[in-house]
Amino acid sequence: AYEIRLSLVGSEMCIETVLSYGTGSPVENADRPLLDYFTAHFAEKGYRYTDLLREIVLSPAFYDVTESAPEQKTASVAN
Repeated sequence: AYEIRLSLVGSEMCIETVLSYGTGSPVENADRPLLDYFTAHFAEKGYRYTDLLREIVLSPAFYDVTESAPEQKTASVAN
């Protein structure tokens, strides 16, 4: 049971890294259902990395772009 748990943790870390790198943004708590989905499919496919990459790249999470809020600029006061 201990080895399986380590395997799951390693799988989740791998998936988070690939997803974060692929989307260019950090994985957040709101992404948990998506990570759970990828983790389950990664296991079902026998932990094949190429299948994981294909699954992520073909998912809407990979190509959906959300506009981020504009950065607020603050004026600096010179002394």
